[in-house]
Amino acid sequence: MYAVEGKTYVRTFTQIASQPGQQVLVHNLADRPNVSCIGDLTGADISSNMLEHAAQRLRGVANAQLHHLHGDGLSGLGDNSFDVVYCTNTLAHLDELDRWRYVLDAFRVLRSGGRIFLDNIDLASDQGWAMFLNLVAKYHNTELPPYMARFSTATELMTYATRAGFPQVQAHHKAPLVIVTAVKLSAAASC
Repeated sequence: MYAVEGKTYVRTFTQIASQPGQQVLVHNLADRPNVSCIGDLTGADISSNMLEHAAQRLRGVANAQLHHLHGDGLSGLGDNSFDVVYCTNTLAHLDELDRWRYVLDAFRVLRSGGRIFLDNIDLASDQGWAMFLNLVAKYHNTELPPYMARFSTATELMTYATRAGFPQVQAHHKAPLVIVTAVKLSAAASC
């Protein structure tokens, strides 16, 4: 769907998830970076097929487990149980309501001080806009397919994070992506 240098993901993932002993939730392990540098990894996906691929990729990795999501955010994962939620190459597959539910649930499963990383194709970037126009041309006067990439803007993703309760929200641009990071503060710190 889109391409960004693998080094970007690995560097970013390592920066946010490399502290020993952390509990890390990764949505979409198809793009998973090296997980040997982190504490405990929980991979989550709604697709059984993707989880099978992830199981093969994680064979022999002692610090990893998989969780099958059932379409309602991050249901089945405990409150305050993760230090990092890393969601890459996923939001393009979700409509706006499901994106909101995901971010809201990410806030629930993150511990105080926990961090979230979200990315999607940036509609406001030149490359993202070109991808969008390509879809407009491709599906002109024809029925839309059941799945088509959905784009985001920094404002959209930052709004979800802020409204979910994250007080520290930042947007980063690495065309064609918009990347939003946020930190969950303790209840006392956010007052």
